[in-house]
Amino acid sequence: MQARIDGPSVRLMTRKALDWTERFASVAAAVEKISLASGLLDGEVVVEDGSGITSFNNLQADLKAAGKTGSATSCSTFSIARASI
Repeated sequence: MQARIDGPSVRLMTRKALDWTERFASVAAAVEKISLASGLLDGEVVVEDGSGITSFNNLQADLKAAGKTGSATSCSTFSIARASI
């Protein structure tokens, strides 16, 4: 997942260029709090199970339920391709 930051606007884009900002609204809101003027962050959206281990099955279930499973979705950023403050 790429977080594209342009001023106050944040868009979450998949590797296939699909805009998933609405699907992961909580992640987009967290990225907005970084307060960058612009940037491109690359990471992985994850959902943890009850033991704190990332679970692809839980992520799929959360996506199917439109984020209403109560699971905590987060994004682990592993690359900052571009950033300006």
